[in-house]
Amino acid sequence: MININKKLTNNDLGLNGSHHSVILVLKRNIKRRFFSFLGPDLYNSREKIDFLMNGKYYVLNYIFYNSKIHEIGMLNEYYLVYMLKFFREFALKKEDAFNFRYNNIKENYEIVIIPNLKKNNLDKQPLTIKAGWYSKEVAYGNR
Repeated sequence: MININKKLTNNDLGLNGSHHSVILVLKRNIKRRFFSFLGPDLYNSREKIDFLMNGKYYVLNYIFYNSKIHEIGMLNEYYLVYMLKFFREFALKKEDAFNFRYNNIKENYEIVIIPNLKKNNLDKQPLTIKAGWYSKEVAYGNR
């Protein structure tokens, strides 16, 4: 199983005056094969990912905004998008975190919400940290 934590920021939650709430997916999480590689051939390629949480599946939209490659814009980044309803349903706040997991045995994605990451001292663990992402491979696997 691979675990990847994402500490939520005001930007993620749409609280900084932006019109949307999205989570930037680091390209290294794609290279590690946690998130799928979405090829550059299709403009703004996307897929829906089912995440299991508390016994219920949530569909998150995963997209590769690639307007730079197609020479019609500046973006060349991966995102989880249309997250506002999800954030509101669970009353998520800055410093809360998502623990994304891929279970190789069950072959499914899971999300666990970690309230107040700083208070729970989880951001002090020896993990790889970048842009609010904390990653640690718990056991080897395909994703």
